[in-house]
Amino acid sequence: MVETPTLPDGWVLNVLAGWPMDQFVHWPALERAGNVLLPESFTGVAHPDDQSDVVFLCFRTHEGEVQLTTVMSSRSDVPTALDRMRRAAPMDTWKRLCIIGMARFLATVDPDELAKESAENGWGDLRSSWDEAARTWQSQLKGFGRLNAERAESTSIHRRRRNRITREHLEKVAEAYRKADADGAPPTRAVQQVFATTHSTAAKWVAQARKEGILGPAPGSRGGEISKES
Repeated sequence: MVETPTLPDGWVLNVLAGWPMDQFVHWPALERAGNVLLPESFTGVAHPDDQSDVVFLCFRTHEGEVQLTTVMSSRSDVPTALDRMRRAAPMDTWKRLCIIGMARFLATVDPDELAKESAENGWGDLRSSWDEAARTWQSQLKGFGRLNAERAESTSIHRRRRNRITREHLEKVAEAYRKADADGAPPTRAVQQVFATTHSTAAKWVAQARKEGILGPAPGSRGGEISKES
């Protein structure tokens, strides 16, 4: 059993099913991650008490893992927003807080209450879609929503050992790198932002792409690429 993390002082965190691009109206099916059931996509919405910036942490539950796939920020650039969050708590802690928050929501979801809220707010067609999703969740949880939340609170969902980085992934890295370089933006930082990873990991992927000939050599110390036509 591991200790349940606490929200850093001066921060607010809400966790919603789905992704912001769905405007949180599409409630996805539940998937298993370890011994916890979670929506196949969900979003942590974090901001300091002064609401100076709002950060969206978009997660995907896939093949037994919970993966941070996208990070968005309302005001700051993403690296700055992430640095601020890391100063408050490690990203693994934020991830666990989002998992716990989502599991706690599942434990309390009530289709009738959601239908009532939808009617009171005039959300029309959302009533039927939310009602259907909530009843599906209840069916999958089989009355063990509270136990599901307790599991999320007391156990850590470990990331599985990754296989070797695939060529397909490196090709996507090279594509993001070239696009940013053509636009005059820092290319390695662009890779970092596109894949919501650290700058050091992005740099390793870029170096690996060069090593395998997917990305051409750099013309100087500032990066870029010498094209094959040059």
